[in-house]
Amino acid sequence: MKRLSAFALIFSILLTLSACGAADSGTVQPPAPPDGSQEDPPREDDPPQEDAGEDVTVYDCGGVQIALPNRCIGLLTVQTEFSDPDPGWTPLISISETASMEAAEADWGDSDGMGFLFGFGIVDQTLFEQILREGGGTGIEIFAKDEDGRCFAQTFATDVRYYRGDDTPIGGDSEEWKTWEELNALAPEVQADLIARNGLTPYTLDEFYDQPFTYDSEHVYLNYFTGSVFNGTEEYYTLVLSQPVRQGDGGIWCVERMVDQSGHVYVWFPISYDGPAEAYYEALQERCDKGEEKDVLTPLGAARQFVKESNWFLQDAAPEDFRETEKPAVLN
Repeated sequence: MKRLSAFALIFSILLTLSACGAADSGTVQPPAPPDGSQEDPPREDDPPQEDAGEDVTVYDCGGVQIALPNRCIGLLTVQTEFSDPDPGWTPLISISETASMEAAEADWGDSDGMGFLFGFGIVDQTLFEQILREGGGTGIEIFAKDEDGRCFAQTFATDVRYYRGDDTPIGGDSEEWKTWEELNALAPEVQADLIARNGLTPYTLDEFYDQPFTYDSEHVYLNYFTGSVFNGTEEYYTLVLSQPVRQGDGGIWCVERMVDQSGHVYVWFPISYDGPAEAYYEALQERCDKGEEKDVLTPLGAARQFVKESNWFLQDAAPEDFRETEKPAVLN
């Protein structure tokens, strides 16, 4: 399996998915893509919306059914309504340990995200592409799609959110810590039930990363020589170019992926556009059809624009800095 590396760019819009809760150790706030803001803390007054008569309590989360096992329900605080969701992220449910929240409230007057275990939500195409460009997300894992192609994600903490007081150590053999670990371990069970109950199709980013290409078109490969020398060898990157909208004469070209000299593959989507890549490229094609921005009608022109505008390079490149090459072996 070819796993793509994170494309280390300084983004104009940061993808800050500092979500909630490590799988075995706790939580931060539910994810804040892409502007860093966070969901409201879970509220204790959100009642179960349906008792399924199974051994679970089912919540109707915007038409998505999410079941929590009744054996643990008395230990949990569940939030299903969110006042100000972040762009690109539709939160469905946020689940926290009530005891940690109450202890934090008693000490600080605010639970401040303490006790978060895990949550679920839906990412839109723009956020999905941002996650792909990063090689995955921080505190978020895409695990399924529905028949409309919507991506479902689980959020988890990136630090410990267990709390019983400032002087209470994290970990150990206490019964309260064991309970915390048991509650964290609910996530895979709830996720599997969510997939089955809602007829979702399991999906991970590996399915995208294992594809050799992003767009179904002719591909051209250009080595871009940066002018630097590393270990006595001239440094270069292989740019993978394709036609994302219209194939053949008159179709724009774009860089869709990049391969370094070590064989690491990087996914690329436009970062200067507040929307999905498909809409960006369709608009660019329309401008080219009107005689504007015609440089991207050739692979070389698109490659030069990529080098100039992407935060990976941010430099002007001359035509002689590029050399046509063969398809990299890692894409086979």
